[in-house]
Amino acid sequence: MRIRIKFFLVSFVFFQLHQVHAQGNLVPKNVEDAIITLGGRIRTNSFNFVYDGSPYLNEVFEYGEIFYNNEWRFLDIPIRYNILNDEIEYKRPDKETIYALEADTLFNMIIIPEDTFIVSKYEKDLKVKPGFFKLIASGKATLMIKMELEFKEATSETTHEMAMAARFIKKPDQYYIKKQGHLPEIVKNVKKLIERLGDHQDKLTTYAKEEKLSGKKEKNLKQIINYYNSL
Repeated sequence: MRIRIKFFLVSFVFFQLHQVHAQGNLVPKNVEDAIITLGGRIRTNSFNFVYDGSPYLNEVFEYGEIFYNNEWRFLDIPIRYNILNDEIEYKRPDKETIYALEADTLFNMIIIPEDTFIVSKYEKDLKVKPGFFKLIASGKATLMIKMELEFKEATSETTHEMAMAARFIKKPDQYYIKKQGHLPEIVKNVKKLIERLGDHQDKLTTYAKEEKLSGKKEKNLKQIINYYNSL
């Protein structure tokens, strides 16, 4: 069983890519094509003040790929993820102009080195809207992470407190489970994940006990999902 699960852990990104490719012959495009096809709101120096922390998953633009509308594959695109605004930002390699892309369900996948993002509609503040999620595992059920930040304004020194610079504070990652035809649901631990999955409850519960999987560690949630997707 351990060998089987290890295979799924290694291959889930390949599976996701295969699903995209299977939907049609994707046309390769470059960054100039992205600007024409995807556009985006132009952003320059959006955070031009002193602050601690970062609004980005990684402030450095890394070369990645954007899969769009089951039709286009944009290659070698300098990309970064803006957690605060929930946007993908990209630019030309030799230019400083930044283009910001809001979450759109036409995005099949965005690959940044070591991180893969997908777009899904989800419920937030009693509204259903699309958002970028970091992909953890995929198949019949998909496990993903929603990242969030809190922005604190700069404060002045008072009698009781020191002055503090403006700062971005990362909130704990929220894990979501998504099954086909349903909106993503938050899962806080292995027990809740098994409940959300619905079917194969006995097998999943037994497997979790045998493997000593509990709590909310990502590796444990991921192992349950991969086992579920193998059934």
